[in-house]
Amino acid sequence: MIIDDLKFLEIAEFKNTIIGGVSTSVDAQTYVSQGSAYATANASASGKSTYTSTDTNTYTDKYVNSAYANAEASAKDGNKSSNSWATSFSLGIYD
Repeated sequence: MIIDDLKFLEIAEFKNTIIGGVSTSVDAQTYVSQGSAYATANASASGKSTYTSTDTNTYTDKYVNSAYANAEASAKDGNKSSNSWATSFSLGIYD
């Protein structure tokens, strides 16, 4: 092929986007022992439209301890989307 024989020239332009476009990450952890309860939740999201939510709750008394953690994340960018969720629950019953 001789370059001088080309009859047209097409310029291609690509949108500025990150490959993958969206990401989500969540973590929920709980732990109980006699007299104590621990709960932690983390959520992160990146994209054009994002949503994150975390919820934790602990309860302790002399005989029952409980811990609850929940994390949710969603992200959307055009037709790409990502969703993540995690839940953890611990219960301890003691004499």
